[in-house]
Amino acid sequence: MLIAIDPGKTTGICCGVRAHNVQKFDVTLAREVTWNNRFWFREYLFDCRDVIEKIIIERFKLFPKRETMLAQINSEFPSVRIIGIVEAYADMYGLLDKIVYQEPNDRKSVHTPIEHQQALGASDHVKDAYRHLRYYLLTHQKG
Repeated sequence: MLIAIDPGKTTGICCGVRAHNVQKFDVTLAREVTWNNRFWFREYLFDCRDVIEKIIIERFKLFPKRETMLAQINSEFPSVRIIGIVEAYADMYGLLDKIVYQEPNDRKSVHTPIEHQQALGASDHVKDAYRHLRYYLLTHQKG
């Protein structure tokens, strides 16, 4: 199973299981996790620890652009905190080596096929997590 995470104050999660064709997979979970439920990862990673192939998570970087820095004033950096939570639980369950980081722009080159659109719902965060999962599959083909 692959787990993709779009971290933030509202976090998108998308999980999938590979089909025989490397570019095909079944969406097994697509959901938003709110900030108040951010420790949900503890149980989910524990329950799935034996079948997790990869945990794909969007990397967070603060760039030295004036407008970006000004927008971050007084931020508690929820994306960074979610990444830390996932890393901590992954380490507890022996999954730290399964984490793959992606840049935010990586997902932008990937489209969502019609057959998966309904499963993802309306959440942009879930759709972004889905695109990170799909990007991983397209760039890490099993041989």
